[in-house]
Amino acid sequence: MFTLDNDSQSLMAKINTGILGGFNGPLGPVVGYAWKGKACMRTKALSVLNPNTEAQQMWRYRFKVITQLGASCLTFIHTGFHQQAKEMTESNVFMAKNICDVFTGTWPNLTLAYSKLVFAAGSLDLPFNPAATASETAITFTWTDNSGVGNASATDKANVLIYNKSQHTAQTVMEAAARTAATFSYTFPTAWAGDEVELYFYMSNAAATNNSPSVYLGNITL
Repeated sequence: MFTLDNDSQSLMAKINTGILGGFNGPLGPVVGYAWKGKACMRTKALSVLNPNTEAQQMWRYRFKVITQLGASCLTFIHTGFHQQAKEMTESNVFMAKNICDVFTGTWPNLTLAYSKLVFAAGSLDLPFNPAATASETAITFTWTDNSGVGNASATDKANVLIYNKSQHTAQTVMEAAARTAATFSYTFPTAWAGDEVELYFYMSNAAATNNSPSVYLGNITL
């Protein structure tokens, strides 16, 4: 532990591994901390004359919308961005992929463009012709099996997300069906009848080491 005096203010930081190591606590204009086992620094928060400008309101709104949506389908996101979460969490990857590009309009009249949302990334090939339709009781996902084409394998699994934007809730089905099955049927809750849902789909390989990009399958009223 050491102390530095700066204009009569005592600034304290604890060095954990010697003078060249990381440190915890404030030191001058920065604060040291550990995250995911790594030594990190951030600048101290500055006082803001006007903490509620229109630009700040806009970004807070974007952050709130993406955070709430992501919280409804964490498993879908965590699997979808597992390979990309090297220096941040899967939820942070989801935020970074979406916060800038999925809104249309100008503040304060912003609209979330559901077709632009990204839930997964990777180099695994998607199946051909993914689509979804609905009956009175179920949503049926279909695709054309392309096993053996590119890196597509018969053991790859389909993952589906049904986001109910009327009720701001979601249902996810991980490893719903093998690529070779070419179809999966989901019986939705009876309380969802008449609601609008947004549908998403991606594939994962059997070892869970690679995903396809997610694909938007459209909006359906149940």
